[in-house]
Amino acid sequence: MILPLYAGDNKTKLSYSLEPQFPEDTIDVNNNISWAYNSGELSIQVTGPDGKTADLGTQHFVGNSGQWPTTKMNTITAWKPAAYGYYTVKETGWIDDIWGNRYDGGGTYHFWIAKRMTLATATFQGQAYPVGTKIRQGYCFSTRQSRLQSK
Repeated sequence: MILPLYAGDNKTKLSYSLEPQFPEDTIDVNNNISWAYNSGELSIQVTGPDGKTADLGTQHFVGNSGQWPTTKMNTITAWKPAAYGYYTVKETGWIDDIWGNRYDGGGTYHFWIAKRMTLATATFQGQAYPVGTKIRQGYCFSTRQSRLQSK
């Protein structure tokens, strides 16, 4: 996955939530597990492109934000990457349902903070050509940054 460092204005650093989400809870609200949003905790370590690991600590869930549990800690709900590069986020945690059943979870997630690049070919994807037709083979790479700086 590639995520941008800056917003479209190329000045404002973007922030990302590192809190868990349960995609299954978006399928059918009537069949969701009834979470005890004020139970459980979340531990996060972020390894940046420089190889240094920042331990964001262990935070308790204090409620919900929409359908998801939240710690309401800015360091987790609005995490801002320091620089471009390859990041690894390791998360572990648990939460109870309203009946006291405990659910443990977590994982290790990898992503890039980078400028996005567009690849344009000389033909359209899925374009049909009669047998024997010659096509122009050409590629064009373009980053958002270079388009903004072109005069």
